[in-house]
Amino acid sequence: MEWLSTLIKVLVEKVFGLNTQERLGGSIHFFIYDVIKIFILLTLLIFAISYIQSFFPQKEREKY
Repeated sequence: MEWLSTLIKVLVEKVFGLNTQERLGGSIHFFIYDVIKIFILLTLLIFAISYIQSFFPQKEREKY
């Protein structure tokens, strides 16, 4: 995901005006990059699990 890291670096440097080599700019770059990366990975996992679950029949709930 080098393209995402580069995109976030440009965002932090151009929009926020921070240097990513410094502590604050590097921290913001790390935070934004990881939030997006985790969101993408969770989305893929949820999609894969839902797809796998679609092959198993859902049990009917018992009436009490």
